[in-house]
Amino acid sequence: MGALTLARVRPYLELVRVFLTPSAAADSLAGYALAAAVAGSALSPGRAAGAAGTSVLLYGLGMAWNDLFDRAKDAAAAPGRPIPSRRISPRSAAAFSLALLTAALGLGAATGIAVPAALVAALALAYDSGGKAVPVLGPVLMGLCRSGNLLLGAAAAVGLERAAAEPALLGAAALLGLHVASVTAASELEEAPFDASRLLLRALPALLVPAALVLLRPERPEVWAQAVLLLALVGGALRAAGRAARTPASPFHGAAVFVRRALSGIFLVDAGALLALAPDRRLALAASAGLYALLAAGQVWKRAWMRRGSPGS
Repeated sequence: MGALTLARVRPYLELVRVFLTPSAAADSLAGYALAAAVAGSALSPGRAAGAAGTSVLLYGLGMAWNDLFDRAKDAAAAPGRPIPSRRISPRSAAAFSLALLTAALGLGAATGIAVPAALVAALALAYDSGGKAVPVLGPVLMGLCRSGNLLLGAAAAVGLERAAAEPALLGAAALLGLHVASVTAASELEEAPFDASRLLLRALPALLVPAALVLLRPERPEVWAQAVLLLALVGGALRAAGRAARTPASPFHGAAVFVRRALSGIFLVDAGALLALAPDRRLALAASAGLYALLAAGQVWKRAWMRRGSPGS
């Protein structure tokens, strides 16, 4: 009975890329911790969990919408996905998306962040329903989705009005959005022959984020260390992309290799923003350590799913 239940649930977990949800939680938790540090307010585990849960539900919603709108394309390019493989019907996927939206807005309302949750959902819908196919607009929309996730967490700590007006919170959201928009722009190269110079140009904003972190707080050694780690990750992703492109037997496009590796930088940008912008240094160090633990757990979880045959991201 248990195996039968898991077999029925697994396609829905694959639909929302459940093994990638830790990055969504990291965004909102980083925003919550940074906002609490800036405001000098006490941490509330309940509100932090509510923000993280809302963010995870919204992430799953965006992934489900993505597969719904892309089901014709996926039938040829990714037949193993839940919808083209007929493990989930389009009608069931649409009903599940509605349930995710309802749950996200409900949990958001209970946490006091219904408005930012609705805004993130609207951005995700704009991206999935056609915005991603528009040059420049697609990466910007995806970057705004991630920035919204961070500000959603901040709003849970200090309210939407203050979160939208606090320079430190807006700066953190901008850095995260810049990194994600850069990686998203690079993903658009996956359908064209590999061009190292074009990939480097699109990766350039992500390479500038480490420099911005250092400029924000040059006196903190941990910020320099974080910047070096992020730079090494993005640079390593570029080198891996080049190696894949030079290897005839590689099953992956060079741009795809870059995107998969650089997306892990989301956790590093979240942690870097905390270390550079939080006035309370001890809280920033503790919160960033928590984000690293979430990154490690997420990587183990993702590998476990991939070993069991998940079609991936």
